[in-house]
Amino acid sequence: MIKSKELIISPKVSNKSVASFLSQIKQEGISTIYADPKNVGKYRDGFNIIYPSDEADSVVCRDIQNISKVKNSGKLAGYYIKVTGKKDEDKIVQAASNGADFVIVDANDWKIIPLENIIAKLQKTSTKVYTMAGSADEVR
Repeated sequence: MIKSKELIISPKVSNKSVASFLSQIKQEGISTIYADPKNVGKYRDGFNIIYPSDEADSVVCRDIQNISKVKNSGKLAGYYIKVTGKKDEDKIVQAASNGADFVIVDANDWKIIPLENIIAKLQKTSTKVYTMAGSADEVR
């Protein structure tokens, strides 16, 4: 089994530092950021912007019903969910069935996330699974 990791950065810098920060991460080969397109502004060139905004390249939906609307607009559609229990696995599978290009799985306690189950259930789909981490130590 091949493990692949894609790092998506959510810039936590002042508006004054955005240009410099984006230039640095672009040099590091990071091409996807989770940020409000309005805050990135003219510096967004060369980045895939993921955000719950119609102005983003990849639109994050918090309602499964909005996935098809986003897909019909020609953009990539994702689904964000805060996982608190088993019922959320079903919502993730439903989002994939509705055409989500990616799902963002978020949880405070990684021990309660049946991440392996989610990956297994989505294995035969083209839906990517992204998880959130608060620091680099969490992704090791």
